[in-house]
Amino acid sequence: KVNIRHTPSEKLPPVAMDTMRMERVLINLIMNAVQASPEGETVTVQTYRDGSSLVVDIADCGCGIPLDNREEIFNPFFSTKKEGTGLGLPIAKKIVEAHEGHIKILDNPEKGVTFRLMIPIT
Repeated sequence: KVNIRHTPSEKLPPVAMDTMRMERVLINLIMNAVQASPEGETVTVQTYRDGSSLVVDIADCGCGIPLDNREEIFNPFFSTKKEGTGLGLPIAKKIVEAHEGHIKILDNPEKGVTFRLMIPIT
């Protein structure tokens, strides 16, 4: 019961990537954003080019991530969810890094966080 809004850029160049693995990353991050957002809120997925990188921003409307947990969440088996395995974000980070990219966590102006994926354009 959370809305998902995708705002794609009109002119994105082709990017060499393992689409199956990158799809897993996006599904994981979008599902996390949906689970973090209260009912009736909107998760926003935005894609655009920033210099020599393809950028994907996934913004939720949750309570945010404490600063001291921001590195911890990428460690295997660390989870704040009752039924979480703690493997989704570490695997996502490894996949993004295998594409020579990186993931940032940014605070949203009002509430929640944005996971920003940056993948080099080849």
